[in-house]
Amino acid sequence: DLFLDDFLDEMIGEGGTINHMILTHPDSDHARGLRMAMDRYTVENFYCTGQKEISDNTGMNDYIQPGCDIHRISTFTATTSKQPYECYLSGPDTNYGPGWDPKVRVRVLSADDSKTADSEKNERSLVIKLSLGESSFYFGGDSEGAQEDAIRVNTPDE
Repeated sequence: DLFLDDFLDEMIGEGGTINHMILTHPDSDHARGLRMAMDRYTVENFYCTGQKEISDNTGMNDYIQPGCDIHRISTFTATTSKQPYECYLSGPDTNYGPGWDPKVRVRVLSADDSKTADSEKNERSLVIKLSLGESSFYFGGDSEGAQEDAIRVNTPDE
């Protein structure tokens, strides 16, 4: 069996550096990979929807490394008065974080920090679109119906 750590060891070497890591939402099936990566590798930039993902209640603070920059989409919306879908993490329109690569466009399509109940974790999903040249990839976490509908309404060209 090939596991995530085997893949990462092959790609960046044991103890290597991950430049940008995203936690879509704090469900354990997503957070376990984050914990493993933070234990085994150096993570430079960490992205999440908001405060809940790394609050004292989730235990995630224990895994965030010293020197790892935390980028909360809720901070972007609070400081710019813009909507999450107006946030670009990379590319020519970068307006939050250090940028990844000028050729790689990363746009946030959804990130709802107002969903705080445990039953709403999936609705908190940080949804992004990553594009390079003619290729695009969507990372949707566990987004569902209403959140997907809002993405189609708010970002019709994506």
